[in-house]
Amino acid sequence: MSSGKSLTKPPTNLKEAIDWVLCLSGNYVVGGSGKSKQAIQNLAANIITVLNNNKVASVSGSTAVSLLAGDIAGSGRSTNYKPIESLGNALRGVIGCSSGEVNGGGIGKPGGYQSSYSDQNPSTSVGSEEVAKMLLSSIPLIFFGLSFLYWQCKGDWFKHNFSDGPMKAFLVNMGFTAEQLNEEKKGSDVSGMFSGFDEFRRVDPIPPTFPAFLQKVEEEGKKKFKSTPSHVPLYTLCLIALTYIAKTSDALSTDKIPQTKKEITNMLSELNAAVKSVGVSGLEKLSHAYSELNTAITDAIKSTESTSSPAGAVAGTLTTFGLGGGAAAAYLFNLGGAKTLVNGLLKIG
Repeated sequence: MSSGKSLTKPPTNLKEAIDWVLCLSGNYVVGGSGKSKQAIQNLAANIITVLNNNKVASVSGSTAVSLLAGDIAGSGRSTNYKPIESLGNALRGVIGCSSGEVNGGGIGKPGGYQSSYSDQNPSTSVGSEEVAKMLLSSIPLIFFGLSFLYWQCKGDWFKHNFSDGPMKAFLVNMGFTAEQLNEEKKGSDVSGMFSGFDEFRRVDPIPPTFPAFLQKVEEEGKKKFKSTPSHVPLYTLCLIALTYIAKTSDALSTDKIPQTKKEITNMLSELNAAVKSVGVSGLEKLSHAYSELNTAITDAIKSTESTSSPAGAVAGTLTTFGLGGGAAAAYLFNLGGAKTLVNGLLKIG
C-alpha cells in the first residue's frame, strides 16, 4: 500500500502511468477490486464521450465502442472486449503484485515498491472526461516504454537483473527508484512477466533493432485487436489513443508540416534541442530508438533532395518505424511539437 496521490492527478512518467492503471483496476489497492469494476465502466464510457466529442468515429476500421464493449458493460460481456481491465491485469505481472501487495514476481521489490497512487474509491475519482483524457495521453508512454524494456530484455539486457547496470539506469529514468527494483528478477524472466501481452510475446524471433521490433508488435496487434482486443490490450488502447491525439492535435494543419529539406532540418534541430532540455543524462545511450529515428529521417532527407515532397518520403520512414503516416506524420512533424515527440515516443516522461 501507499499514501500516494489521487487518480485525478495525471501521471508524469512511466512508473506513475503504470501505477495509475493498477490502482484504477484494483490491482494495487487492498479490497479495491469490486470498486474498480465500476471505475473501469465509468472510464470506458467517458473515453467514448471524449472520442465522440472530437469526432473520432473509426479506429483503424473498427469503432471504439466495439473495442471497449466489455469494459463499458462490465460483467456479462465477453472478456475478449475488455482491454482496459486486461491491461490492469497484465501490468500486475510486470510489476509483480496481487491482493494489494508486491509479491516479487516482477520489477517491484517486496517491501520496497510503493505505488504512486492510493485511491480507495476509484469509481468516484475517474468519473470525468478529463480523467479519460489522462488515460489516452498516458497509454502511448506505457506502450513505448514497455516495448523498449521487453525488446532490451530479449537482447542486451537478457542476463541483467532489474536493479543493476543499464536496466537500472533505464528504469530510474522512467520514474522508479533503485530501492523499488527487484534484484531477484532478470531480463530472462521477461516472458513470464509479460504473459498478458500477446502483442509482445508473439514476436519471435526478436528483431535486432527497436524500430523493426515495433513493426512486428504492430503486425501482431493487428491480427487480434478487432476480434480479441483483450489479448493485445496495450496495442488496442494505444491505437485508440494515437487516433485521438492525431485528431485533436493542432499539428494537423498543412501549413505546419515541413515541405522542404530546410524545414525538416529545422525540425531535427528542434528535436535535438528538446532532448537536451529534458535533462535526462545519457538519453542517447539509453534509447537506441532516438538515434535510429534521427538517422533514418536524415537519410530520408538526403534521398528526397531532387523531389518536390520530402515530407512524404519522411512520413514513409515513420511508417517503417511503426509510427504511422498521413495524419500521424503531420502530428509528429509539427515544428512546434518536438518536445511532445520526445516525451511521448521516446519514453522519458
